[in-house]
Amino acid sequence: MQIDDSIRIKLREASKNLSNAMEIHSDTVHRIGYSALQLYMARVGYDSMLWTDLAESKKHVLRYYQSFRMLAQPQDDAYVANNVTKALAGPSGMEIEYFTTVMQKPFEAVPRYLKSHNFQNPTNPVDFPWQEGYNSKDHPFVVAQNTDKVTVIFVDVGSVGHQSIGLRERFPDLPDRIIIQDTSQVIEMVQPSHDIEPQIYDFFMPQPVKEDSVILIDDMVFLEKGAPWRAIQFDMTMMATLSALERSENQWYVLLDRAGLEVVKIWKYSEECDDCIIVAKPKKVP
Repeated sequence: MQIDDSIRIKLREASKNLSNAMEIHSDTVHRIGYSALQLYMARVGYDSMLWTDLAESKKHVLRYYQSFRMLAQPQDDAYVANNVTKALAGPSGMEIEYFTTVMQKPFEAVPRYLKSHNFQNPTNPVDFPWQEGYNSKDHPFVVAQNTDKVTVIFVDVGSVGHQSIGLRERFPDLPDRIIIQDTSQVIEMVQPSHDIEPQIYDFFMPQPVKEDSVILIDDMVFLEKGAPWRAIQFDMTMMATLSALERSENQWYVLLDRAGLEVVKIWKYSEECDDCIIVAKPKKVP
C-alpha cells in the first residue's frame, strides 16, 4: 500500500510522540545511552554483508538486530528483512561507514568541546569540535584552489554534480558551460560526464567565476517553531564538524543581507527536513 509522504510523516511523528510518552525513565536513559551502539552494530551488519545475507551462523547478532527492530523474526529460528533492513542493505547503507569513521571523532568531541567553551556555540573557523576530535588546528576545507576565470551558465558549488546532471538532462541542448566546484578530495572522486567541468575550489576564497548572476541556495530553512528532528540533527552535525549551523528563515535573511544579497523567493520542496531553494541576487548599488 502506498502512503502519501505527508501522511507518512505525520503518522511517524505521532507514533514517536506516543512511544516517548509511554517510556518509563529507565527506558529513556537506556535508549539514549545505547544509541551509539546501534550505529556501530549497523556498521557490523554492513561490513559483514549481513543485511543482504541473514545467515543462521550470525544468530548472536541477529537477536540484537531483532530486538531493535532492525529486522523481523516471524519464527523462533527465522529472521527476515523489514523496512529498516532494506534501508541498510541499499545504497544508503554506505552512510553508516561514513558516520562511524569521518563523523565519529567530532561527534564524540561535542560534549568535551562545549564544556571547555562554557557551552557557547563555536564561531572560530579553526576552533570547533572537528579540531577537538581530530586534535588538529586545520579547517577541513583547507585545499588547493583553481582560479581560472570562465564564462558559464551554472556553477554548482559544493557538489559531486547531481544538480548539474539534472540541469543537463532537463535541458540537453544548452550550449553553455556548467562547472561543479568542491574540495580536491571530492573533485578527485568525480567521474566526468554530461560535459560538466570539475573545478577545485575553496569557498572561503573569492569566487573565480565573476558574472552578473542569480544565486540558488539549496539548503534547510527552519521553521521558527517545531523544526523537524532530522533537520535538527543536521544542525548539530554542522556545529560539530564545521563550526556552522542550519538557519531559520529570519537568519537566512540576515545572513544574505550582510553578504550584500537580497532574497527574491524561497521555495520549500521537502517537509522532511525543511529543504528549500533560496533565490537571491546582488543588491542594486544606489
